[in-house]
Amino acid sequence: MLRLLLVVLCACSFTLPALESVPGIRGSAVRFENIRDYLTRDKGLGVDFSSGFTVSLYCRADAPWGHNTEIVGQGRLFAIRKRGISEGGFYFKATITGDERDIVWTPEKFPAPVNTWLHLAMTYDPETGVGSGYLNGEFISSRNLSEAFPTVKDFRLQKNNYPFNIGRAHDGAVDEVYIYNRVLSKEEIKALAAGQPPADAQAAYLMDDPADLGRDSSGHDRHLRAVPGVTAGALPMLGSSIPCRTLLEHEAMTVWPRPASEKTYNLDQPQSLGQMTEPLAWLARHEFESFQLVLSPRRPLTNVQVTVTPFRQGEHELSLELLQVDYVAVPVLSNTTSGSGTVFGEAAAAMGKSGGQIGYYPDPLPPLQPFAQQLPGQSYTVWITVKSRPDSRAGIYHSQAEIKADGGVSLSLPLTVAIWDFALPEQFHSTNYGSLGLNGVNQSDPEVFYRHCAEHYVAPTPLFADITVSRNADGTLSLDTAAFDQQAELLLGKYRQQVLYFPGWGVYHTPSAKNALGRNWLDLPISREPGKLTPEFKDLFAQYLRLTAEHLRQRGWLQFTRFALTDEPHGEDDFSICREFAALVRSTVPEVKIMVTKWPLEQLIGAPDIWCLGFFEHDKLQEARARGEKIEWYPNWHFLIDRPLMDSRMFGFMMWKYQISGIFFWKLNHGWNAPKTLKIPQFIYPDGRILCSSGLLIYPDEQKKPIASIRWEMSRDAFEDYEYFHLLDELCRKNPDRAEAKAARALIQQATDAIVPGYEAGRDGKRIFWKQTKWESDAGKLQDFRRQIAESILKLQ
Repeated sequence: MLRLLLVVLCACSFTLPALESVPGIRGSAVRFENIRDYLTRDKGLGVDFSSGFTVSLYCRADAPWGHNTEIVGQGRLFAIRKRGISEGGFYFKATITGDERDIVWTPEKFPAPVNTWLHLAMTYDPETGVGSGYLNGEFISSRNLSEAFPTVKDFRLQKNNYPFNIGRAHDGAVDEVYIYNRVLSKEEIKALAAGQPPADAQAAYLMDDPADLGRDSSGHDRHLRAVPGVTAGALPMLGSSIPCRTLLEHEAMTVWPRPASEKTYNLDQPQSLGQMTEPLAWLARHEFESFQLVLSPRRPLTNVQVTVTPFRQGEHELSLELLQVDYVAVPVLSNTTSGSGTVFGEAAAAMGKSGGQIGYYPDPLPPLQPFAQQLPGQSYTVWITVKSRPDSRAGIYHSQAEIKADGGVSLSLPLTVAIWDFALPEQFHSTNYGSLGLNGVNQSDPEVFYRHCAEHYVAPTPLFADITVSRNADGTLSLDTAAFDQQAELLLGKYRQQVLYFPGWGVYHTPSAKNALGRNWLDLPISREPGKLTPEFKDLFAQYLRLTAEHLRQRGWLQFTRFALTDEPHGEDDFSICREFAALVRSTVPEVKIMVTKWPLEQLIGAPDIWCLGFFEHDKLQEARARGEKIEWYPNWHFLIDRPLMDSRMFGFMMWKYQISGIFFWKLNHGWNAPKTLKIPQFIYPDGRILCSSGLLIYPDEQKKPIASIRWEMSRDAFEDYEYFHLLDELCRKNPDRAEAKAARALIQQATDAIVPGYEAGRDGKRIFWKQTKWESDAGKLQDFRRQIAESILKLQ
């Protein structure tokens, strides 16, 4: 159904100042709140740094540093970033030969206490490959890239048009930013810190004019545009008229239900089609199911409290969780299209425009609290999740919702849900996992996270503690597994998860061929020649693989253990190092499965046991399955706030259609290290492309513990959908000659083709591209098929 969105401007609910002019070192400075406020030049500086580079600035943190906070940078060309601890240092990074390198990195020598002005200067000489760092005018340290990467021949910074930004992820103030296209001397750096800059700056931002904070005083007119963030203005509330059946119509409010798979915006209003009499949710035994209870007041109300009694049938009771729908700001829509029709990265699907509008979108699901105020014309949503047990009795379960507000408002309404007479398995048949960033996470109670992820059928990686390895004087290795064992017992034992990436290595640790050249492991070089592992590393790493695998075998965990190759390998050198790592792992610990985030390519065949897509070349996928390899999926762009919820809810149908055995979430909690930014959740590519909430499926509460998003709930429902298909297929195999089985087979084909008509890549010579990516956006159609599949299960069992 086509919905016409109503747009009403409202004052932004966030009150923090943004892009504020404050006293600086000399004159004024600019203060950022790390809420998507920054200064930018969209096409970069346009400066040729091939002969040298210097960046200098004053900065001050007004709050504890977020991890990898970027203070100034131009895409991946260069950046000054800060570690997430006050005693930790600054990163000075730059892209050399296509890879981001640490130009200066001496953490213990760059302390950065909060509320203290610091002068930072970083220089880089591409002729020698030497980068140097200065603090408060004094030389601190340097690094010689030509020694760290002896096979690299060209150390120049390449000119590009990435956006140049100041303060994009900084919570504090910045002053006197100078950019030079040469290496300044130690004396010139000292003069800069004293306020006596050399005259040939390519850009100079003094921040002294409150009306023009991004003015370039160098004479080159490289002025910056202020991006104030949502705190400085207003965003629209969104909504429309929703035809629906209501649960209660009262002079104080209308109460109406909404499926979990449909977003409820602030201004959605019910268009009554009569009384709702059917159950509000249908579920199997051993399943979660959610629905929304929407309150639309007809007059102002205060202190609105909602309670719901447990759903019961006789002595049988369902687990109940009450949450409320919260909203985040979307000031810029996700950029999922491009003029050429291509997409950014193979793990991203080709998508059209979202059809959305800027404004506030429903997503976080914090625990239900009283609504301090409710206004007519707006809607307020309670998210209700029920969980059935493996032995729950089939039939109708009843509950009572009570709504009270100041002024004597007291409403009561019955609620019902229904349990189908079949059960989903206690151990699901898909293996799903997600990368959990531990920076910014409350690590005092890991079980909270393990339980939360397990309840969504996803194994988090890494664990909250790892195996510690040390190298003895005689060359042997020793392992300390105590802390790791405690965490593994929780995740793999108590919560019965089935994915463990190799301890001490993880899912993203295997380097690319280029990165391996500059990396040591236990003081031994990993690689000296592109794509080749050194013999000494192979010997030592094989010892580590054997020791660790034996420990995991004794604990019963080796069966769940995997080894990840280079993330999204590109080019023959990367393919070569993937083959080398795969051969080393397979010859040393053949029980360990090997995964690569790539679609089946001829250059990699024989290396992985598990392909994590990437592009869908269906003939190649079929060949891989015939070899006994598994297919998983890495759907980076399917979890965007400003796109339909069906982008993620369709997974179960797609997984069954294309025999995908699991989903990999590239990150579950991106941005937790900078919680202010989560009010406007964005993932920003180096070229400035914005995606709303990529990598953020779980929000933090005030204690930095997990809060689900609506998109996270949709993925859980999708994994349960997959089990419906699995159960029906199993019944068809047991009863192949029954007419109901033949009808069920036809239904499975019809359902998967209708929800996912096509998802495939094509080739033009060596070039690979998305040929079609089509899926149904109407959640009602999916729900209809889900009910038909349930009815077929009931007929066949």
